[in-house]
Amino acid sequence: MKFFPHGNLSWAVTQNSPGLYELLCIDSPIDKLISGKVLIQIEYSSLNYKDALSVLGKNGETRDYPQIIGIDLVGIVKESYDPKFKAGTKVARFSRGLGTTSGGGMAHFITSDTEHLIRIPESTSPQLVMAIGTAGLTAAACVAQILKEQVDPGSGSILITGAGGGVGKIALLMLSKLGYKTVAATRGGTFTESNPQRVIPPLKPTNFQMLPEKWVAVIDTLGGNSLATAIKSTQRGGAVISVGNIESSNLNLNISPFVLRGVKLIGINLDLYKREEIEKFLVGITSILNMEDFTGITRIIEFDDVPYFVNLMSQGKHSGRTVVKISSIS
Repeated sequence: MKFFPHGNLSWAVTQNSPGLYELLCIDSPIDKLISGKVLIQIEYSSLNYKDALSVLGKNGETRDYPQIIGIDLVGIVKESYDPKFKAGTKVARFSRGLGTTSGGGMAHFITSDTEHLIRIPESTSPQLVMAIGTAGLTAAACVAQILKEQVDPGSGSILITGAGGGVGKIALLMLSKLGYKTVAATRGGTFTESNPQRVIPPLKPTNFQMLPEKWVAVIDTLGGNSLATAIKSTQRGGAVISVGNIESSNLNLNISPFVLRGVKLIGINLDLYKREEIEKFLVGITSILNMEDFTGITRIIEFDDVPYFVNLMSQGKHSGRTVVKISSIS
């Protein structure tokens, strides 16, 4: 017997006129199932900065409207046209165009291909999966890169910029668990759960070609002047990992830190990793962090609360992770 959902309430960005965008709750159609696709009943999604950019009309990836937001989802396969994912399988999907170029997770149902679906163990709660989300997996990729660079925990401090956001806070948590000393650069917020060595204000721009050496490694979520200043103050041979452009996509910098100090600049984009690598990141996070670790940085909201929190995010008044309860699945 096939499963036919009645209605599919979704939060979608609509374009009323050029330059005018609005977030509305709509009853969105569900694509017809074909070979290689599954129908998922979504249990939880999460809010990310990309969602706020879409609502503001600043997400360059979004071309067609209405666009259902939500770049993460976790739920249950209700109907399957792929023998590898049978009905009843708990699955998650992260990024890969979700919520930007295809329908997002802020809906009750979605038809999805299975290429990028991740199986979720029954022992792993959907709340934890969404508390991690794309932000947490990106943080895990950054931490994996730091381990690959063989940064010794006793060699000095690792700087995290934009540390009040999801990527920054989860990176702080992971690094703390692994014994690294961390410094959080942020406009505000408390960090008792991740225990950074220091909390400092956002980095200021400078015209100096280089600054005194401070950091053995950097995870930068902001781009722009913050990234430039971080690079200038990284120790010789250090690694600077860039994962965001909230501040700016431009980098006003000369090559002195790279040539004279051998600083490495490494970009991380979760969409470039294979599904098997994403699964390893998820296993890696859940092996050292549990839902209790996320309590101080995660809030769980109802479906109707999405516009309020998107507005906070658009105004820069949002921190940590926001998980959205979509529907209850028995």
